[in-house]
Amino acid sequence: MYVAIYSIIVWIATFIGAITGLGGGIIIKPAFDFVGLDQAAMISVYSTIAVFSMCIVSLYKRWDDVKNSQRKIALGLSVGSIVGGLSGEQIFQMALQYWGNRLVSLSQSILLVIILVGIIVYAFFQEKIATHSLNQLFGIMVLGWSVGLVSVFLGIGGGPLNIVLLLYFFSMKSKEAAFYSIQMIFFAQIMKMGSIVTHLHQIEWNGLLVILIIVFAFLGGYVGTKIQKKLTHQQVLTCYHLLMILLLFINLYNVYRRL
Repeated sequence: MYVAIYSIIVWIATFIGAITGLGGGIIIKPAFDFVGLDQAAMISVYSTIAVFSMCIVSLYKRWDDVKNSQRKIALGLSVGSIVGGLSGEQIFQMALQYWGNRLVSLSQSILLVIILVGIIVYAFFQEKIATHSLNQLFGIMVLGWSVGLVSVFLGIGGGPLNIVLLLYFFSMKSKEAAFYSIQMIFFAQIMKMGSIVTHLHQIEWNGLLVILIIVFAFLGGYVGTKIQKKLTHQQVLTCYHLLMILLLFINLYNVYRRL
């Protein structure tokens, strides 16, 4: 039964993630926590596999956008995300070792609540906040590193942070920000995927579930990317804001349950 529940969550998460640029991990992590069938380490593995699979199909569907992307921004964010992803994975493993699953899950949920509150506040005052056009490669790489670190540690793919930071630091429209966000998520998850492959023999996972997660992530990413192309910038932004509010309540419940 839980295989079906996980599969449905993955499809919904990657479908919405492809539309909004969230990647899906921000939905999968709290939703799997809510179901409560796996520990933090295993949830992180399943979330990474789903998000990475979704990114592959989404970038493939957006290949023309990939070829026409701004090279400096794409390079800086990608390199920064890879290094940040490695840092985030190291911090995550250390936290598991010293804190244990319960405290790591609790800290992840609390940090997600703080991030989501910040994003919602930004959304309310967005029209009054001046945006920037960051063009220094080092600054772009630092931004990518920061998001990669946080996203891999939290197991969320980085989508919420990506979108806000891309809107603020690069004055992007929502659909353009969603595209660059997927790129950042893809490269941040490479390091996590490398860690999973390296420790494959130590992971006690459900083989059928992993296959279904990949299949449903591909389907969600494919359908979501096709639909996103037909939406306006404002429609994508509205979907993003509504989802942030929903996720805030889910994460507040997860924090309450673990206290």
